[in-house]
Amino acid sequence: HFGEDLGTTPLRRRQFLDLRRGLGQTEQVGLNQRGLSSLCRALGRLDEAQRWLDQAIATLESIAPGPGLAMAYSMRSAGYMLTNQRRLAEQWGERAIELAKRFNEHGTIAHALNNIGSALADEGQPRGFELLEQSLAIALEHTRQAHASRAYRNASEASVRNRLFAQAEALIVPGIDFARAHDMDLHVVGLVGTLAQVRLMQGRLDEAQALAAVTGGRFDPTI
Repeated sequence: HFGEDLGTTPLRRRQFLDLRRGLGQTEQVGLNQRGLSSLCRALGRLDEAQRWLDQAIATLESIAPGPGLAMAYSMRSAGYMLTNQRRLAEQWGERAIELAKRFNEHGTIAHALNNIGSALADEGQPRGFELLEQSLAIALEHTRQAHASRAYRNASEASVRNRLFAQAEALIVPGIDFARAHDMDLHVVGLVGTLAQVRLMQGRLDEAQALAAVTGGRFDPTI
């Protein structure tokens, strides 16, 4: 888990992956490849993360489609969103949503809507903010806390990039309360950092510096 040394966790995952492969458990192999992709991304090993995700999708596509494949598609959509490839983010996000709906995977639906919404909102498209709002509503309704906090963060970041400061604050304040209530410290730091950016862009330098001090000067990007 993330409480472990992240440097050793991928090795443990690979050992578990080899065990599952030896037992012929194809779905578990694919899910572990997907997990390795997430871990490598968290470590900043982006090329390796992409390779693991490619392998996960290939593995999961070799068996009957399931919810694990839907989330892998959404992870690919997120990768394209983060590299400003809007059309590919949309395409893979829509594939994820279509498959996730078959299994009532509300977390994956919220994740994919977030990807597409973030990509569109970064281009200033109003539909992007509508999709981010849908992502947040679904995550809250179905108690998917991590996806809800991600929606607060990405929607507020997109609002700031579009200089919609009032809209950003309307997301940041409840987002901070939500993240604190669910012990998501990294999300609290990210949202406080976003509020510091708002204050800086408004010319309220003292407030921006005070908020930046709370975060240790960190300004976490869209996730």
